[in-house]
Amino acid sequence: MDCALKDLLSARRAKICEVWLDRTLAVYSDEYGRFVKANRDPFANPVGAILKEGLEGLFGALLEDAGAEAYRAALAPIARVRAVQEAPPSKALSFVAQLKDVVREVLSGELRAEKVREGLSVLEARIDAAMLAAFDAYADCRERIFQLRVNELKRNTAQLLKRSGATAALDEAGPP
Repeated sequence: MDCALKDLLSARRAKICEVWLDRTLAVYSDEYGRFVKANRDPFANPVGAILKEGLEGLFGALLEDAGAEAYRAALAPIARVRAVQEAPPSKALSFVAQLKDVVREVLSGELRAEKVREGLSVLEARIDAAMLAAFDAYADCRERIFQLRVNELKRNTAQLLKRSGATAALDEAGPP
């Protein structure tokens, strides 16, 4: 990425992250969005703290071109939160792609310079790589959730069979 764009993004980092958080919160109710923005206490508002920290971490990783592992590390906590919320993956992960629009909006006046526009395509390629890392992290979380559900069903079924005495009959019959 061009130094001019990197400097510009660094200078506007707070504004970009603020607008990006607003867009990310748009999938929730207006009331919850206001609560997250007003309540900065990570203990009273853990989801808001995870989103804010994760977005800022990802933005920093994108600026430094830290790579897929750093993107995934920043995105993992957000993916865990989004994975339990039962939203479709496209909605749960749309916040990553929204960064492109946020950057274009916040830097609208500066995007006329050719050097900045060229650097923007590099940033957008990094955002695309971050989207893939987000999908991997989200899929891993969903897989763990489903595995936990399967394990719980197995335990419950085994307990029901044990209580009903059906396991004794199965043990006596032996393997097929």
